[in-house]
Amino acid sequence: MSIRKNFTKARWPRGICAWLALAAVLAVSQASAKVTTPVTVYAPTSLTNVLQVLSDRFAAKGLGAVLVTFASASELERRIADGAPVDLLITDQRDWQAALAGRGIAATGEAVAIRGSGLVFIARSDSPLTLGIPLGLHITKNLDGRIIAIGKPDAVPAGGYAMEALGQLGLWDVLTPYFLFARDVRDVLTQVERGEADAGIVYATDAVISNRVKVIGVIPETTHAPVRYHVVPVGTRTEPAVSNFLRFLQEPEVREILERFGFRAG
Repeated sequence: MSIRKNFTKARWPRGICAWLALAAVLAVSQASAKVTTPVTVYAPTSLTNVLQVLSDRFAAKGLGAVLVTFASASELERRIADGAPVDLLITDQRDWQAALAGRGIAATGEAVAIRGSGLVFIARSDSPLTLGIPLGLHITKNLDGRIIAIGKPDAVPAGGYAMEALGQLGLWDVLTPYFLFARDVRDVLTQVERGEADAGIVYATDAVISNRVKVIGVIPETTHAPVRYHVVPVGTRTEPAVSNFLRFLQEPEVREILERFGFRAG
């Protein structure tokens, strides 16, 4: 005697099948919506440490990811002019609007300002060199024959501010023979750390991030234009994350982080 086993296939009502299919599509769509392209930012190397903290904080709040590329102002402007896709440019150029216009770069929104710090002379932490805080009267004697690292004035805004300040102090022509020009302020810092230069001129905010250098002289802020960074929209993307990041930079908690690193909002 044979036994036949009957298997019955489950049949779902057409209405339920359609509903399940729609739910699956919506779930995929919502998941895809959460995956956004990172906000791309070009920034000077002097902002490396603080921007890493701000980017992490922005992501932790679920506002999106931030991808930052660091280089000198002139290098970043060149890349944008060559067509590099970027949402925001942070520049410490004194006349940033003219600098961008000269490269054919147009701002696509309102810029957000961040106040920087002043300029200081630095030396290795074990160096006996001192210039006085503020600068002493014997600065030329103390720096005589010393190699001084400085950003290229025509490519590095910190170098431009330094040139203006030293010119006001009557020291530019005197010290020029001893200058070792660097590609950006972090390069200045590195050259001093390695002993490739006896001294260097950097933003005060750069000097405090390294325990291998010390401040040996403070350049009076009255000798140069105020140092300011501008966060400039230069892209055409309309993703919420871009505008979110600009608003984020103006929040009270960001002001506290900026001040912790020696910067100020506004």
